[in-house]
Amino acid sequence: MASSSSPLPRTSLMRRVLIVSAVLLLAFIVAGVAITYGNFHLRQLAAQYTTMLEIKESVSKTLMDLARLDNGLSTAYPTHNIRFLQEETSLWITDLKHDRDTLQQLNAQLPPDTLTRKSLTAALPRLNQVIILAEGILSQAQINNWSAADFRRQMLRRQEIALRSTLERVYVHADEYNQQHAQALANTTRLLMGVPLFITLLGLLFLLGGILLLRRHIIQPLETLTTQIQHFAEGDFSVRVPVHQGDEIGQLAHTFNLMADRIQEAYATLADKVEERTRALQQRTAQLQAATEIGRAVAAINDLDTMLQEAVRLISQRYGFYHVAAFLAEENAQRVVIRAAYTQNGNAAERLLAEHLSIPQHDSSVIGQTLTTIQPHTAQFSPDAPPRPELAATRIEMALPLKSGNRILGVLDVHSQNAEPLTPEEITALQMVADLLAVAIANAYLLRETQSALEAAQRAYEQLSQQGWQRFLQMQRVLGFRLEPSGQIRPLPKEQVKHSLPAASDETPPSPPSDDGEALHEHRFLVAARGRTVAVAQLRKPTPWKPAEKRLLDRLADRLGSVLESARLYAEAQRRSAQLQIASEIARDASGTLDLDELLRKAINLVRERFGFYHASVFLLDESGQYAYVKESTGEAGEQLKARRHRLAVGSASVIGQTLASGAPVVVNDVSQSEIHHFNPLLPNTQAEMGLPLKVGNELIGALDIQAVYTHAFSEEDVAVLQILADQLAIAVVNARLFAEAQEHLVQHRYLHQITAAAASATTVEEAIRNVVESLHAVRPDEAVALLVPTEDTPQTLRLAAWAGHTLNPEAARRIRIPLGEGAIGRAAADKQPVLIGDTSASNNTGALSPDTRAILVEPLIYRGELLGVLDLESAVANAYDEHDLEMLRTLANSLAAIIANIRLLEEVRRHSNELSLLYEITAAAASEVDLDKLLNLLAHRLQEGLDVLHCGVILFDDNGQTGTLVASASAEGAPGAGMVGTKIPLDSSSIQIALHTGKPVVYRDITQDERIADIRPLLEQRGTRQLIVVPLLSRDEIIGTLGLDIADPNRQITDNDLRLLEQIARQIATSVEVARLFQQAVRTAEREHTVTEITTKIRATNDPQAILQTAIEELRKALRVQQTQIVFIDEDGNSPSDNA
Repeated sequence: MASSSSPLPRTSLMRRVLIVSAVLLLAFIVAGVAITYGNFHLRQLAAQYTTMLEIKESVSKTLMDLARLDNGLSTAYPTHNIRFLQEETSLWITDLKHDRDTLQQLNAQLPPDTLTRKSLTAALPRLNQVIILAEGILSQAQINNWSAADFRRQMLRRQEIALRSTLERVYVHADEYNQQHAQALANTTRLLMGVPLFITLLGLLFLLGGILLLRRHIIQPLETLTTQIQHFAEGDFSVRVPVHQGDEIGQLAHTFNLMADRIQEAYATLADKVEERTRALQQRTAQLQAATEIGRAVAAINDLDTMLQEAVRLISQRYGFYHVAAFLAEENAQRVVIRAAYTQNGNAAERLLAEHLSIPQHDSSVIGQTLTTIQPHTAQFSPDAPPRPELAATRIEMALPLKSGNRILGVLDVHSQNAEPLTPEEITALQMVADLLAVAIANAYLLRETQSALEAAQRAYEQLSQQGWQRFLQMQRVLGFRLEPSGQIRPLPKEQVKHSLPAASDETPPSPPSDDGEALHEHRFLVAARGRTVAVAQLRKPTPWKPAEKRLLDRLADRLGSVLESARLYAEAQRRSAQLQIASEIARDASGTLDLDELLRKAINLVRERFGFYHASVFLLDESGQYAYVKESTGEAGEQLKARRHRLAVGSASVIGQTLASGAPVVVNDVSQSEIHHFNPLLPNTQAEMGLPLKVGNELIGALDIQAVYTHAFSEEDVAVLQILADQLAIAVVNARLFAEAQEHLVQHRYLHQITAAAASATTVEEAIRNVVESLHAVRPDEAVALLVPTEDTPQTLRLAAWAGHTLNPEAARRIRIPLGEGAIGRAAADKQPVLIGDTSASNNTGALSPDTRAILVEPLIYRGELLGVLDLESAVANAYDEHDLEMLRTLANSLAAIIANIRLLEEVRRHSNELSLLYEITAAAASEVDLDKLLNLLAHRLQEGLDVLHCGVILFDDNGQTGTLVASASAEGAPGAGMVGTKIPLDSSSIQIALHTGKPVVYRDITQDERIADIRPLLEQRGTRQLIVVPLLSRDEIIGTLGLDIADPNRQITDNDLRLLEQIARQIATSVEVARLFQQAVRTAEREHTVTEITTKIRATNDPQAILQTAIEELRKALRVQQTQIVFIDEDGNSPSDNA
């Protein structure tokens, strides 16, 4: 056996693969980057090259169109024919416009530093001027102003000459550009074609090298390893693989050697284990065979005690146990009692059975522990302390539960004389036997219960048969037939039949002689069906009755009883079929008609006629639910009951009252013996009465009353069938009611649709509210309608938004404010729940809007938890509203809330769009103008018009920090106080100081009451201002001025969104001011540099110092506009040379 060594470390095979992969990946990345950059550069060159070609083509076309225009003017102009002139020139003017647009698009695509773009930029205004002049010639010619047209014609010729020169430069520059970049485009293309070839060659080199390395370091060692493993698999366990490499393959070979060592060791001990397992399997097989034999034996025995005794005997004999006993649990499973036992040597089993050994639950014995835990338990005993004196030889005792599902049936107790513990295999076999025994016990219990149930069913069927015969005989008028000597069969009415039957069937003494002198021998026998005597037969003949004849008559009696029982059952089945057919007809009629009176009339007449009953009525509960009145009834008595609207109280001493009180059928088969029958003089022949509830689900709506003229007229089957019919009637009643309600709801929903459509057609919230109120009042003209919404400045109060039907003064109505929680309207808004007041005279603090209101219905408008308003209905009639009105108003309120929310959202979108448009206009205006004064005046006018304010002004702070100047202002047409540009505003004004301290917009909503602007109130009143907004202009966290907005409308709502928009506009204005100032500063700097450059150029024109000084003095005087200028030479000490002289 090869000796095992320590595991070899994993070496560089994986590392080599990783290095090669990394090199390849790096090469491909570099090549990919190069190709990507080359493609990008190539696309740029190609795009520019294409653009230049398009420019050349467009320039050529423009020159051609220009020549055509000039030719057309030259041809048509001298004729002064307007139509000819227009035909010759309008087409070429249109082409020139198209050429201009094309050149503008191509110019935008050119790099900014190219000569082509510069030339084309210069050419576009001239082209535009040519187009304008040409159109001017046509317009002047159309009004016969040929002098003006001649002037424009001369200007056009000069512009055409300049334009042709400029376009020719554009063409030359574009052509030079393409010639310069053509070579670069070709070089780039060749480079991109060479890179893939280089990558392919590099990949082939690496592929060949990888194949050689793979063959040497992986494939050859794996072939060797595979050969050795095949020898090992063929049974040569001494084969080992030589280890020559320190990489993963060497590690694999080392691992195989270790595995081979272990397999060889395991194979050496495999034979012993196989032999041991074979013995265990044989023992297990014997135990299973014994368990199977025991299970088969107990399954063949039905008697419980015999089966248990046979089971314990087989367990003891087959498994060699000294003593085996079976205990069965009592009903509550609190105790087990011995039922069978077997002892191989001794009489312990007989003694324990005679003692009726009983073990309670929670007993300390093994059986008690098993009964408590329902788990097997084992105990060992010494010769000095056996479990019981009768079982002194016991050394091992084991108790196993006998259970079926979760139910414990008993305990199987086994005793062994062997002191060695039971093996797991023995315990498993015993558990299997216990399970089989438990199944057998459960089957025995089930068989016993089945037999008991069968006997009970037989007794119940006999009882039902007796009741059926009793009911059948009561319904029959003819109870028998008699065969006369003449051969005629005569029926026997009920009145002629004796009520007593013979006690036994036997032959009677001969009767007196008949008319012909012969004595007749009479024989009587009883006919029984299901244990009940149902008929008696009397037969007479002149000769005595022989035993054979009597036996024949007995057999005939048995057959006749079966036939009569079958005939009765058939007749009863026919009766049930007729009843079910009637129920089906009523159900079909109920589904085909919605006329409740017709349906009920037909149903109860069918019940009375087809079932043969005396009377039938349908009672329905009134609205209070305390009484039931006759809705439909049969016969003349029924008409009288309906005419006087006969009714019975729920729970009264009547069949209908008790039926309605209990919600279940009530049957009185003998009214003379009942206390709940309500005698009705219109129905004196009633002997039996039945009440059936009319229910749909759990809702009781009435009862069906049926009366009969004989006792015991109603069986359980009659109740079941008639209850089906009653259920169908109940469904028909409910359907008819639902149809009426559906019609009413349809009308309501039609009104709701009209109102909702009117609201949805509005474009503003105010219009939607007004449409809803007007439409709702049109639908309910006798009621007053109002819709209130939260007040904008105080959301805790409601204001009247629209009303109809109220006698309110418009000005007074607008001033109405209802706090939340006050009155019915305030409570509905505060609680967000509807409020219904049926009679305002019985309530305090109703908060009605009209003084003559007697009923109020208020529904809040809620959308996603937000209170949008309150819909108020008021009526001058008490209790004018019910749950249907509440449901209708709730539906309308939900729809209206969604519509208002959508309209608000639409208004918000519109407002936001307008704000963005205004902001865009401000931004565009700021970007198009660099002159500060013009810029601010332009912005002021845009803001005044866009925000619809009275005045809009911009104040910029002066350098002294004490005052500000109104540099720009815009006012509405005819507004007072306009034209105040240049006015100085002190910065210590409170309106400006508040904005300086907060850095946020400040709103003064009422200048007549706001003390913060008391110092400038006269000026604001003079300008017609009612509200003022001051917005600071912030630039680089420094306030450089303010934006002021004067508003003339005191009720205009200023929202947070408005202030945020003004902040954005102010920031844009401040940025524009800063940019304009920087531009002005840059212009001044450029002018100074230009002046210095010009002076320097003139000074450098000479080398004479005296001339230089004279030139400098002259140029400085001109540039600075000074009256006297002097320049003097000085020495090193700062003195003039003349001073030293």
